[in-house]
Amino acid sequence: MLGQMTMPSALRALLAVAVLLALTACASLGSAPPALPSGGSSGTLAAPPSAPSAPVTTHAPSPTHAPRATQLPHATQPPRVTQEPPTPKAPQVTPTPTRASPAGCYPKTNAGNCYEPGEFCRTTDHGVSGVAGDGERIRCEDNDGWRWEPI
Repeated sequence: MLGQMTMPSALRALLAVAVLLALTACASLGSAPPALPSGGSSGTLAAPPSAPSAPVTTHAPSPTHAPRATQLPHATQPPRVTQEPPTPKAPQVTPTPTRASPAGCYPKTNAGNCYEPGEFCRTTDHGVSGVAGDGERIRCEDNDGWRWEPI
């Protein structure tokens, strides 16, 4: 049949099919796929029952004018939802002090370390008792200078 059609009428038929496909696609977004007409596949597409029928107007070809291009309605697609893979979290690293201080020692040096017997004590520690890093009880006493001495 296409071999017997003139070029303007073939383009018009093609445009009508494209408009029908676009309308069917717009109407069926988010609904079930269109059902085939009873009797199997007859080579024609049937609009879904819920699709509104749009009148298709055709104009008689005018021999002196070229066919007008019409804009097809744009089918809007729902936004694409992408799920990003979870980002691997870096393991938490706690810095290790150069000189480990047990939690039970007190008082501590200005740097936060434990005192050991024989070390000099601060002026504010004179006469103070405490616990050394190894758990031994110590006291700041004046023994040829203020030092931490075992008790």
